[in-house]
Amino acid sequence: VADNYMEYEDKLAPFPAFLMGWKVPPRRTRDHQALTLAGHLLFEGASSRLYQKLVKGDESVVQLFGINDERRGPSGIAIGAIPKPGEDLSRIRNVIMEEIKDLSKNGPTAEEMTKLKNQLINDEVRSRQSSMSRAQQIAQFTLYDGDPSLINSELSTLLSITAEDVRHAVSKFLDTE
Repeated sequence: VADNYMEYEDKLAPFPAFLMGWKVPPRRTRDHQALTLAGHLLFEGASSRLYQKLVKGDESVVQLFGINDERRGPSGIAIGAIPKPGEDLSRIRNVIMEEIKDLSKNGPTAEEMTKLKNQLINDEVRSRQSSMSRAQQIAQFTLYDGDPSLINSELSTLLSITAEDVRHAVSKFLDTE
């Protein structure tokens, strides 16, 4: 077992599960924003790379999840899975690592970037329809960044992230070794 790997057995857990995590730069830095987009590509939604491979593709995973933990200081990204009974955890882990390696080497495709940017716009329009959502975003920008007006520029900032920005950030911060 590697030094950076821990195993914990919960006798009451119905299934095995695993979680991998990385320290990443603070929120609102360009690298963090690029990693946020990488998270969308890797684990968010039914069209994400890992969902397509592990849940829909080989059907080895019951649940796939990812977390983009934004902080004012060092933040974190985690990817986890609950495999189907009898599935090989190390093989599933290798699939996840191979997708990260591919993203770090080749970056997202032009089609993925177009789809991602359309999704960001759609998400922004939907979130603006709710007064509660707008209030929460304003409060978050005020509390964490000291600038409530960031609600007006966050989308354009994310849309300015390029495929190369994503590739670079993944290769720099999501170490697969």
